[in-house]
Amino acid sequence: MVIKASSRPYSRREFLICFIVTLLVVICETAVLTLNVDKVRVTSIKDIIYTPLNFVIYMAYVLSVILIPIVSIYVADFMIKLREIYRFYIIKSLELESMEFARKWSKIIPTLIPIAFLLIIVSVLNGIYLLVLLALIPFSIYMVLILKPVYDVYNHSRKIDVELPWFLVLLITLESVRANIKLLIDRLRNVRILPAIAKELIIVDRDSRLYGLSHISSIIGRASTTPNAKLSSVLSGYASHLRSGGDVVSWLKSKLNELLIINEFSLKLYSERMSSVFGQLMIATYAILPLITMTMFVINAYLTVALIISITPLLVILVYISQPRSLNSIHALKLISVPLIVLVSVSVILYRIVGAHSMAIAWILALAVSYRYSEILKEIEILDKDSIEITKTMVELKENGYDVASAFEYIIATGAIHKITKEKLRTALIMLCQGIPLTFVAIRIPSPSFLFRFMLFTLGLTQECGNNDPEVFQTLHEYITKIKALRSGVEKTSRFFDVFAFINVFIVIWIWKSLKPLYESITVWGLPSSISPSFDVLYSILYISLLGYTLVSSTLRRGLPFLELRSILFLLVVLIITPLAML
Repeated sequence: MVIKASSRPYSRREFLICFIVTLLVVICETAVLTLNVDKVRVTSIKDIIYTPLNFVIYMAYVLSVILIPIVSIYVADFMIKLREIYRFYIIKSLELESMEFARKWSKIIPTLIPIAFLLIIVSVLNGIYLLVLLALIPFSIYMVLILKPVYDVYNHSRKIDVELPWFLVLLITLESVRANIKLLIDRLRNVRILPAIAKELIIVDRDSRLYGLSHISSIIGRASTTPNAKLSSVLSGYASHLRSGGDVVSWLKSKLNELLIINEFSLKLYSERMSSVFGQLMIATYAILPLITMTMFVINAYLTVALIISITPLLVILVYISQPRSLNSIHALKLISVPLIVLVSVSVILYRIVGAHSMAIAWILALAVSYRYSEILKEIEILDKDSIEITKTMVELKENGYDVASAFEYIIATGAIHKITKEKLRTALIMLCQGIPLTFVAIRIPSPSFLFRFMLFTLGLTQECGNNDPEVFQTLHEYITKIKALRSGVEKTSRFFDVFAFINVFIVIWIWKSLKPLYESITVWGLPSSISPSFDVLYSILYISLLGYTLVSSTLRRGLPFLELRSILFLLVVLIITPLAML
C-alpha cells in the first residue's frame, strides 16, 4: 500500500495488487487473533504493556486495521491514485455518481476509526474477541471504495450482454425503415427501455455535440471505450458499414444471428451445468448427507436437519445469482421475501405444537400469501405470448394496408389475445388518440413484461418513420420469437429437479427404513434418543428437501425462487407416500 508519494507513480494495476495484498494480510491477522484467543488473552491494559509478545501482536493488528485506511486517505498519492481509478473506470461504467460516493465515504472513514479502536480495546479487556470483527468496518468501507468502480464496469457489461440482442433488433428495424441513428438515440434517452445501451448511446450523442463530430465518428470512438467486447464489435462494424455505404441490414442480421447462436450455446452449457453440478450438490445435501450423519451414531439427528436447513438457502441463492438476467420489471425482493418470511415464521411458531408438520402448514399459508404475487408472473407469461401473436398479426394486417392504430383496433376486436392484453392495447389507443407517440406509450402503460413494452416501442419507431413494409414486421416477429425461445432450454432443465424431488422422497424413506431397525437393535447399548432418527426428523428432511428442489425449479422456470401453486403436489406426495411406505 502506498504510504508516501514516490518518485515513480504507481500504475492502477500495481495499486490494486498492493491493496489486495494488504487486505489479505489484515484478514489473516484477524483470523489468527480470533482462533488463538486463549494464547493471547489479557485481563487489562497492563498485561499488554508488560508482555512483549502480546504488545507486538495487538499493536500490529491495531496498526493494520486503523492506520492503513486513515493514513492512506490523508496521503496525497493515494487520493490521486484513487481519483485516477475512478475516472478511468467511470468512462467505462458510466456510473457518474460513483465519484460522489467516493468523496462521501472517504470522509466517513476517519470518523469510524476511533470507534474501531474502542471496539478492539473492549474486546481485549472483556474477552469478547468477536468484537474485533466489527473493528474491520472502516477497512471494509475502504475496500468498497477501491473495488466499487471495478464492480460497476463488470455490472454494466453484464447488462449490455442481456440488452444487446434487443438493441440489434432495433438497429435492424431502424435501418429497414431508412431512419437515422439519432432518432433511436433520442427515443432511448427518453424511454429507458434498454438502460445500459441508452447510456452508451447518450455518450455517443454527447461526443457528437461537444466535439462537433458526426454520429458515425462518435460511435467509432465509443466502440474503443465500452467495456463490453460484443457491443464494441457491433458499434465498430455498424459505423464502418454506414461510412462505406454497404448493406447495413444484412450485416446486422448476420451479427444478430451469430449472437443468438452464441447465446444459445451459452444457455445450453448453463442448463447442463445446472443439471449436473447443482443436481449432484442437492443429492449430496438431501440424500447422502442424512445417510452419512445417521450412520455415524454420534451426531444428533436434529443436527442433520439443521445442516440441511442452513445449506438450502445457499444452494437457492447460488442458482438465482448464476441464472441469465431478465429485463422484466418485477419487484423481486418483495415477491421472494414475503412468502418466505411467512414460511419461516409460521414453521418456527407451530413447531412445538405439531412438530415437523408445521412446515407443511406454513407452506400452504405461504402459498396463500404468494397467490397475489403469482398473478404478476402469470401476467408476464400472458403478455409475452400475446406480444408475439400481435407482431405476427401485424404482418398480415400491414399487407392489407392497416396502420398501427387500426391494427390495434382489429386485434382487440378478435379473440386472439387475452383480456389483460386487450385492456392494455385499449389504453395505448387512447394515448395515441391524445397525440402521445407510441414509443412513449411503451413506458406509460404499467406492464411487468419487457417483451410487451419492447413490442410497443418498436412499433412506435416504425410508425414515426411512416413505414408500412410488411417485411419489416416479419423480420421483427421472427427475431422476437427466436430471442424469446432461447430460454426454453433453461425452463426444461427445471423438470430435472421436479423429477429428482420425487425420487429424493423415496431415497430418504428407504434410508430411514434401513437404519431404523439398526437403531432399535442397539438401543440396549444406551444410544441417546436424540441420535435415533424419529418420524419428526424424517418429515423435516422430506419437507426441507422438497422446498429446496421446488425453489430451484421455480428459479429456472420463472427466474425467481418463488413458491408456485403446483408445489402442493410435492406436499401431497410426502403426506400420502410416507405413511404408506412405513407399513
